[in-house]
Amino acid sequence: MNDCKHCNAELFPDCECLTSNNNHSDSDLSLPFSQYATHTDFVSHIDKLMSNDLSLLHCNIRSLYKNMDKLEEIVTPCSKPPDIIALSETRIKETSIIATLPGYNFINENSQTQAGGVGAYIKNNLKYVQRRDLQFKMHGCENIWLEILGKRQKIIIGIVYRHPQYNIDEFSQSLSETITKIAKNNYVYYVLGDININLLNATNNSRIQQYIDTLCSLGCYPIINKPTRVVNEAESCIDHIYTNNLSTEITPYIMLHNISDHYPIYLTVSKARLKRDVKQRYFRDTSNVNIIAFDRDLHETLDSLPMQYSEWNVNEKFDFIVRSMKSLADTHMPVRKYTRREYKLKLKPWITHGIISFIKHRDYLFRVYKRSNLPTDFETYKQFRNRLTHVKDLAKRKYYEEQFAQNSRNSKRTWK
Repeated sequence: MNDCKHCNAELFPDCECLTSNNNHSDSDLSLPFSQYATHTDFVSHIDKLMSNDLSLLHCNIRSLYKNMDKLEEIVTPCSKPPDIIALSETRIKETSIIATLPGYNFINENSQTQAGGVGAYIKNNLKYVQRRDLQFKMHGCENIWLEILGKRQKIIIGIVYRHPQYNIDEFSQSLSETITKIAKNNYVYYVLGDININLLNATNNSRIQQYIDTLCSLGCYPIINKPTRVVNEAESCIDHIYTNNLSTEITPYIMLHNISDHYPIYLTVSKARLKRDVKQRYFRDTSNVNIIAFDRDLHETLDSLPMQYSEWNVNEKFDFIVRSMKSLADTHMPVRKYTRREYKLKLKPWITHGIISFIKHRDYLFRVYKRSNLPTDFETYKQFRNRLTHVKDLAKRKYYEEQFAQNSRNSKRTWK
């Protein structure tokens, strides 16, 4: 039995990391094991992060096309959305239209089967390159690897989906080879995914225990140690995060959310010192414009043209008019920067404050059901969830109908 102070004795009772070449016996650090969080907690955790911090979210989405709305519900309330949203079981076909998420770039690796596939939404202010040289090829597994450029160090992000029926030993060998290649270059790395290996069964399954021992021997530590999939009374920990980072404050969470039959998992990393492209978004604030005052100032401007105006050429006259109009606009309709929340709501204007309240109540009912596991609570949650879906669909349809009606004679704005 292992007495390693870093490994969770309940989850990894026979971890052999102390006997490996990469042991951590000289360190006083402990692994940061996961805790449960609500969606409200998630928004709070993410929004408190600084620009130097890193946030990662993983969801088994069980079809990106079908559950994109639920993913947007998770992300939209955040004023500082996650840096990388990792997805497994995307089920994207070659002919599929990829759903865009404003503010993100998307990359993916499709599966050769009906299920599976991985993808990643990456914030467009992050500097990154896709590391295809780290991608391992094996049947029943899709994986993507990214290199995020930091100010002092480079960070590798892996997104992996392992199909449940394929060989654990072959997967373990392939993943170990990639981890070894990464470690040789002293990268910090985080691997997220639905691995379909139940870490809770380690004590009763020698192959799972050997898999954990192999990871730990490479200095690669699993930090999700509670059930991530609960179906009826069956619990399993099959959605994982692995890392070699024991020197930075990292906090892993399991989010109680119904995006699929898997709970989302996420990780915050303090002081990751990322390189970001700062892009500010501005707009003219017309919410408080006084039309009467604007009209008065406009007439005064036009009535008080300079004496030499008649002598100017066309370009000079045009420049004067443009400068005058800009000055008037700056006075009555000043330019200001969007807050992050304002920009998010602008991108989905049909999501009203009432709908946001409905979403919070639906999540509350879901948590009540998960605590009680009563059929009556599930029925209450299910009825409200279906009602909310109907309300969102109506709001979205009404918004676009109004937009088409208002711009029916303006094809440019209609298809903007």
